Amino acid sequence: MKVLVAISTLVLSACVTQSADMTYSGSNGAKVPAISLPPEMPSETDVTLNSDERPIAKGIADISRLQPTQISAMFTSAIQLASPSPEKKAICVGMRGKSDREMADPPASVINQISKIWTIPVVYASECSFGRTPFVTTSRLEAILYSVTVTEINKDGSVKYWANALYANLGANGQEYLLERQAGRWVSVPTGVMVIS
Repeated sequence: MKVLVAISTLVLSACVTQSADMTYSGSNGAKVPAISLPPEMPSETDVTLNSDERPIAKGIADISRLQPTQISAMFTSAIQLASPSPEKKAICVGMRGKSDREMADPPASVINQISKIWTIPVVYASECSFGRTPFVTTSRLEAILYSVTVTEINKDGSVKYWANALYANLGANGQEYLLERQAGRWVSVPTGVMVIS
């Protein structure tokens, strides 16, 4: 934000001149009222800065047409997108099944799967909120959020889904995959569609 404000200020000062009556003359000579720049952002150290105390997820995800091995493969894709950085002290996990309208909690097997990889606490997304970063609501531990969103379940059992790793307000990786059966196991194949923020 500070960089954006500095660039905006530089651009404004290069393009306009201020008069005593708090109007500016643009490059075409037209008078325009003064604008005020946004206030400087508060300290980056407060995890709950402008936080929304509502849980990130509600309820339990619809996994009725998914096998446990499919869910495990989808979350494996999510955790491969980004590892928790040193300032992350917890992991939140959420899922949106095919019929879910909003983020929900995945099955307990996902908590167990991810807990075997990292030593920091792994909790359901319903126990987390979002401020500058995701965080555990009760402990205020800064977290990374791994989520899976199922968009399509095909008759052959293949699943199109998004795997996401969200670690800051403007920090996230997301990738679309097709989960398909290959040589007796579920394999996530990237579709080539991805988002990096």
